[in-house]
Amino acid sequence: MNYLKSISLIVIVSLLGGILRHSIAQTNLAMLYILVVVITAVRWGRGPSFVCTILSVLIFDFFFVPPHLTLTVADTQYLIVFITLFVVAIVISSLTLKAKEKAKAAENREAQTLALYNLSKDLVKTINIESLFDIAISHLNKTFNADIAIFLKDDNDLIIKAKTPDFILTKVDDSAAIRSFQSSKPTGWNTNVLPEANAYYLPLKTTKEAFGVLGVLFKNKELHLLSEQYRMLETFSNQISFTIERLKLLEEAQQVNLLREAEKLHTAFLNSISHDLRTPLVSISGSLSSLLQNPKIDDEDKNSLIETAYEESIKLNQLVGDLLNMARVEAGALHINKKLSDIKDLIGTALKQMEKFIVNFNIAVDIPDNLPEVEIDFILIMKVITNILDNAVKYSLKKKEINITARIKEKFVEISISDSGIGIPASDLKQVFDKFYRVKRPQSYEGTGLGLSVCKGIVEAHNGKIWAENRNMGGAEIKILLPLTNKND
Repeated sequence: MNYLKSISLIVIVSLLGGILRHSIAQTNLAMLYILVVVITAVRWGRGPSFVCTILSVLIFDFFFVPPHLTLTVADTQYLIVFITLFVVAIVISSLTLKAKEKAKAAENREAQTLALYNLSKDLVKTINIESLFDIAISHLNKTFNADIAIFLKDDNDLIIKAKTPDFILTKVDDSAAIRSFQSSKPTGWNTNVLPEANAYYLPLKTTKEAFGVLGVLFKNKELHLLSEQYRMLETFSNQISFTIERLKLLEEAQQVNLLREAEKLHTAFLNSISHDLRTPLVSISGSLSSLLQNPKIDDEDKNSLIETAYEESIKLNQLVGDLLNMARVEAGALHINKKLSDIKDLIGTALKQMEKFIVNFNIAVDIPDNLPEVEIDFILIMKVITNILDNAVKYSLKKKEINITARIKEKFVEISISDSGIGIPASDLKQVFDKFYRVKRPQSYEGTGLGLSVCKGIVEAHNGKIWAENRNMGGAEIKILLPLTNKND
């Protein structure tokens, strides 16, 4: 088609020359043919340009050089004109083609540089392997118009971790991918190793070893890749490999940090628990020792020592209970025995358990009579309520008031327990439910930081939610959402 276009231009120029032959010099007419050669070289390439050059010389000789309508040259000077026309046309077309090729090469390099830049930019922001696969496949698919598959080593096998839907993996392709991984060299289509495979495979490797394979299934099977395109593919695979290695190193660093933090937490836990266990044990053993060593102690002192030992034993029992519950929550072994329960009974039982500690408190309870029953483990949720009440008592100062309310909120029952104490710093509101986390305060308060963590585990095991807020008038408020059952709808 391009040859016909170039010939058409020669015909048009020849017709124009026939019209203007008496008006312009033959040398100017020759310039028109050179112009046609240049246009042909720029638009349609080397072949049409060469044909156009030969035809230009022949037609110029045949129609415009005497004797006309013959290729015979009467004047030898015209031979110089022909040779000059031919040489100039060839040189100009060659230079034009080289310039065009250089421009095309520069355009391709720019496109490749842009593609690599966009890939690198997106890979830098990648924070996990899954998103890396999506980014890599998207860029490769767009740049090479091909279907993509990414294989990674998993134990002793090579597993496809991600691929485009149209990537077809045959037995030959599977063998080519394995060979590429084992040899750390390209295999498959357009190579000397298993060329009958559908796709081209190249290894994903670091300086140490190969850990995967990149499969590229070109949609145009007649495509012949240039050396720069192979280099481009290799650069893409290197970028993906380095990113995977970076993510693995990052994951390892995070694991090290987690282990370090776990070790710190373990140390803090042992220190805290040893102190919290020792304190009531010292009180208990001190009280009992006094009773044993002083059998004639008066009744009032005896009762005081017995009461102290009893109170400390309750604290010790609560601490051990919290530890056991926390262990069950973390192990997923918390056994929940749900049954429909009345919220009023729940709150009343919890207050009854805490009555010794809330003697001097003004407790305000606001629960509607028509509040539906909730399907819960009564004992565990009561444990949550008593833990929250214990905190409210502990952190209340002069104004000893506790408010308890319960309301329906959408498909949940919301239980709120608020106090008028010192409140919780805004920065600690979310962290107070973390294991062993204790708010740093100038005053010293007893506790292990397990109570609210246990509460969170129990409530979430009921598919509920628990969170803390600060009241505008001072004090903290803990809210619990417990889901209503379908029976309540």
